[in-house]
Amino acid sequence: MTATPAQDWEDRSAALWSRIDALAPGDFLDRTDALAAELGAEHPVALFERAAARDSLGRTDEAEPLYRQALHGELPGERRRRAVIQLASSRRALGDPEESISLLTAERAHG
Repeated sequence: MTATPAQDWEDRSAALWSRIDALAPGDFLDRTDALAAELGAEHPVALFERAAARDSLGRTDEAEPLYRQALHGELPGERRRRAVIQLASSRRALGDPEESISLLTAERAHG
């Protein structure tokens, strides 16, 4: 089972996200990647945060495989649901609305 990040890590992540508009895109990605690295390269939460950062900056093509990797791990709680929804959005944006619908339909059934 994948460990949930400590509250201190979550607080620092939230603080970084609160500054997304104040930081240069490259700086925001570097800081996100450094924070994610504290959890380990394959940690599902780290993968999700890296994906979400790229998605937020319009780098959907870079975000999509990271969402998939995060979902293959034990991504906890709300992040798992957000990853599915954001992956579906990415698939639609990348020209695959059928997979987008499939992902969302499965998520709805998941509850």
